[in-house]
Amino acid sequence: MKFKIAVTKHPDQTEVMSCVDWNGLDELFSCSDDHLVLKWNLVNKDSIKFCELPSEVSPIDFHVYSKSQGTLGVKKSGTGHDLLLTSADVESTIHTKNQQED
Repeated sequence: MKFKIAVTKHPDQTEVMSCVDWNGLDELFSCSDDHLVLKWNLVNKDSIKFCELPSEVSPIDFHVYSKSQGTLGVKKSGTGHDLLLTSADVESTIHTKNQQED
């Protein structure tokens, strides 16, 4: 097994990454201590801001659920994502690109 590393010219996250999660074969989500959640496209090595977490949240783990995954192998239309986040104060919250739910 080979692990390929690519370094970007301009880092998008300024603090230490606290958690990452794969979403499919070519997407990666990362969260760092600067409270940014980025969505990385591993094919073109581009990243976009998924959401910004409140300053009082210190993420320790998260999992990304793709709305296009569907259930029982049946694909749903749409490309949205939900983010289940656990913070250092042992609180779990669900985040979407536009809003936060508890």
